[in-house]
Amino acid sequence: MDKQNSQYMQLAIDQAWNYQLQTYPNPAVGCCVVKDGLLIN
Repeated sequence: MDKQNSQYMQLAIDQAWNYQLQTYPNPAVGCCVVKDGLLIN
């Protein structure tokens, strides 16, 4: 995984942690949509 992908993955993980324990019994999930190297959401 290259550095840019790692940064997007970390951003998604950070977003998921913002909702930890609020989504019980489901896991918290973060998502980043990236197209052509641009963050869409």
